[in-house]
Amino acid sequence: MYEDLFETLRGDHHDIKDSFQRLRLEKDPSERVKRLYELETKLLPHMIAEERTLYPALHEKEEARDDALEAAAEHNAVRLVLRDLAETPANEEIFSAKVKVLEEMVEHHVHEEESAIFDNVRRSLGSSEAAEILKRFRDEKVNTPCQPAEGKGWHGGY
Repeated sequence: MYEDLFETLRGDHHDIKDSFQRLRLEKDPSERVKRLYELETKLLPHMIAEERTLYPALHEKEEARDDALEAAAEHNAVRLVLRDLAETPANEEIFSAKVKVLEEMVEHHVHEEESAIFDNVRRSLGSSEAAEILKRFRDEKVNTPCQPAEGKGWHGGY
């Protein structure tokens, strides 16, 4: 059951990476706003689902607690940069730089998650726990509302 959980998370990570690429390559300001919204609707439900399912389960395990706390702190940092990006006019030169900074932060987080967090899951959680986390993770993603806020993107998660 571990691999089912890991494949689900990796699939999300891949979709998020693709969204970053589309956003990074877009030059038209109105299309950039659409690509940012696309990114938000993939990234934020994924993060919220992890925060409500995976990280609390790991936080309960002493050997995994520090990594779970670090991952949650990285999510908070991503939210801050994402909020700042969403408030930046898409036609400003700094917009692209902020996209790059956000993308690098997320890439770092994904790398750590797919190594340290996945290792912690294997060591600290049983197969049945992983299966339950996967079920709850999927439910959380489906039930996390994604609504545009003032035409700038979705801010419900931060």
